[in-house]
Amino acid sequence: MPRTTSHNTAHGHRSDASKHVHHLAVESGAEFDQVVAYMPRMIAYGLVKTIEEAGEAARYDAGSQRAYFISRHGTTVNIWSWDGIRSAAEFAELLALIARLDVPLDLDQASNAYVAATGRR
Repeated sequence: MPRTTSHNTAHGHRSDASKHVHHLAVESGAEFDQVVAYMPRMIAYGLVKTIEEAGEAARYDAGSQRAYFISRHGTTVNIWSWDGIRSAAEFAELLALIARLDVPLDLDQASNAYVAATGRR
């Protein structure tokens, strides 16, 4: 069963930025296929192949103002998405911030990247 990361912080309060961040971890190819089936077609196109070849992929859906970052760590595929990414420039900045991380993405880093990329909380 896929695991969804809560938007609540360790102290039980939701930060403004974290309401824009969503995370889903899947452990099997079948679960990943189910998630991809619900994604917009332009986002899902070629996604499985890209993950298999590169271990990660990023997509931006301008219509829904949603950014996606998908990465594989061992047998787990982590699917991150951010709502409210208003432009390709914000998406590019978000990806640049993620690329600079030395550790796997977590909710705090994902929320901080959103704020830094968009200038919004």
